[in-house]
Amino acid sequence: MTAVFIEKWVYGVFFLGFAFLALIAFYFVRNVSSPLWKKARESTTALFGHIEESVSGLEDIKGNGADEFLMKRFHEVSQTDFKNKNKAMIVSRTYYAINVMMRAILNIGILVVSHYLAAFLDTDPGVIYLLLTYGTNLLWPLRLLLWQIEQLQNSLANIERINEFFQIETKIIDDGETVFPEGKVSLAFDNLDFGYSENLVLKDISFNLESGRKIGLVGQTGSGKTTLARLVFRLYDPKSGKIRVNGINTKNFPLKELRSNVAYVTQDVELFKASIRDNVTFFDKEIPEEVILDIFKDIGLEKWYNDLPNGLETIILSDECGLSAGEEQLLALTRAFLKNPKIVVLDEASSRLDPATERQIEIALEKLLHGRSAIIIAHRLTTLHKVDDVLILSDGEILEYGSREELAKNPKSQFSLLLQKGIEEVLT
Repeated sequence: MTAVFIEKWVYGVFFLGFAFLALIAFYFVRNVSSPLWKKARESTTALFGHIEESVSGLEDIKGNGADEFLMKRFHEVSQTDFKNKNKAMIVSRTYYAINVMMRAILNIGILVVSHYLAAFLDTDPGVIYLLLTYGTNLLWPLRLLLWQIEQLQNSLANIERINEFFQIETKIIDDGETVFPEGKVSLAFDNLDFGYSENLVLKDISFNLESGRKIGLVGQTGSGKTTLARLVFRLYDPKSGKIRVNGINTKNFPLKELRSNVAYVTQDVELFKASIRDNVTFFDKEIPEEVILDIFKDIGLEKWYNDLPNGLETIILSDECGLSAGEEQLLALTRAFLKNPKIVVLDEASSRLDPATERQIEIALEKLLHGRSAIIIAHRLTTLHKVDDVLILSDGEILEYGSREELAKNPKSQFSLLLQKGIEEVLT
């Protein structure tokens, strides 16, 4: 650009104006194409999500004859993704159209200026050739810039989506400063109301879980059992009412400290493609190996551990470490033991296992629950034999609550009906 200014300032201004207009055009097209690529990324995410769900549930899909519906849904999602990507690519290709137009405008501009200002500029054919050559050289880095910008479109769309996630603010305010109580603890729900929207899922829930006691939580599907359990460690906050530990509102505890003292064991175990150690410690390198091995021995995983090729460094979800459902549940219990929680929330982790494995897990659960306060979501009557109290939910309200022994002796109680007719018959 400096050389052109030295040759003739008029040509320098012309080239500078051309470069400025080219950048404006590219910037405009970028602002148009970036939202389209963002939309294309969203549809691609939906497509891969659909594929992942289909693969993970392949046995159920085949067994229930849902292949046709699944493929129809796959074609719909694929078509949406194709349309979004096609639209984004078409708009992105306008970069090349603009490049060709800019080159034509530049060459025509040089010739027009040279013709009409020939006398003023004293331009000879050699200078015109030099300017045309320089114009071609100027467009080459612009072409390279076009290619790089096109490569960046996908990244920009992904960055915008990630920024949206970062801008989501949690509704859980973590400003507690009270130290969690030492020793055994009691848990109390005081007139609690909760709903994910305007409609309440739990209504006026009040009960006390004394230190070291276990309460069996029973109810129909959708009655609010899981929601109640999740409120204990503040995945959500109630709309009204309080949850207290030793009389202290759980909002007064730092969130990390509250959750480190509450263990939640469910039927679904999430494992990482990482070592056994990292899976049970959640990547906490400070937990000694001896502590982990003592727990393995205590809950019946010692023989399984001794067969591992690389001990605690064996990678899960690889060919060297295939896990049964029972072994996965025992690893989940290992996590709970390592936390040494004061409150255990249990969603009957052994209900889908074979009798032998179930008995092994029941023994481990008894050790985990010993001396701890526990909420046990019951799916079967056998679970209720090991609880101290029973709470029956119906449509988000407490239908019945009291001592298991007293309710069992009362022939008019709902719990007595459960024992007589079975949990499925009474709750459905």
